[in-house]
Amino acid sequence: MWGLDHGYKSLQTLDDARGARMIVVLSNGVQARRTPEQEVTVVNLQSSFNGLEGGRLYRLLGEPQMLVSGGPSGPLAIASESQVLASALEQLGVPKAHIALESRSPSTYWQVVNVASWLRAHDTGPFVLVTSPEHMRRAVGIFRKQGLDPIPSISAIQYGGSPAWLPTGYALRGSESAIYEYLALGFYRWRGWI
Repeated sequence: MWGLDHGYKSLQTLDDARGARMIVVLSNGVQARRTPEQEVTVVNLQSSFNGLEGGRLYRLLGEPQMLVSGGPSGPLAIASESQVLASALEQLGVPKAHIALESRSPSTYWQVVNVASWLRAHDTGPFVLVTSPEHMRRAVGIFRKQGLDPIPSISAIQYGGSPAWLPTGYALRGSESAIYEYLALGFYRWRGWI
């Protein structure tokens, strides 16, 4: 993870936010169980920690506006990832009136493109970006390519156990996520998106 999250941290003070009154929280996926007529969907591990960080920042920054981004998790999805993550944020005390949704994006690239368009249309000024530590480098790179400069605040997710060398399912999930991000970074650079 070090190569992905190096240089990023979570905001700790109001000054760290540099006057931002907007928090953008990216979804990193959901877990869904579906039948043809219905579904049960909850935030996955990374998105749950993104929600926790978004809720913490909401209180730290004095109840600013939030934009939650994430499209359908598949062709049969009923709820978008942003709707599921917004529900988690409401459970954490963020009022529905303070949450806007970007619910069309099928990938990180489109999340950033659609969020950037929304931010420009609403003239929000500086904004704090919340996502998982391993996802932040790619997300920030795309935002900068779109001409925006987010203020990163990584979620508090920690992979691995104690001792650090002991294999665990949690650590395996972190390794899988890191490998995916390295491949995605290479692909996004190749496409010229970052």
